[in-house]
Amino acid sequence: MKYDGYEIGPHIRQLRKNKMMTVAELSDRTGLSSSSINQIEQGGRNIRRKMMADEKILLNVEETAAYLGIGKTKCREFLREHEHDFVIRIGNRIYANKNLLEQWVDKQSKQ
Repeated sequence: MKYDGYEIGPHIRQLRKNKMMTVAELSDRTGLSSSSINQIEQGGRNIRRKMMADEKILLNVEETAAYLGIGKTKCREFLREHEHDFVIRIGNRIYANKNLLEQWVDKQSKQ
């Protein structure tokens, strides 16, 4: 299946609006610039290349589980519990914002 930003971008915009989030709020949650989000929503930027390539802003369940040293089932439960802390949903997929997760882990280790 070929990535079609012009088809997917409007869906991402609608999901953001359904959650009543501004571009700035989504920017804070994802670690992407507002400009990048606007380009993604307009279909002009490939979401996979920017969000999931080398810099790994978002971690999928398997990557998050490996990072935390827990199983995938436990990781899904963990991500559901922390929906508003560092979790991003894109459609029915769930991701952890790596930077926010690292901040959360650091905070928990200092308690």
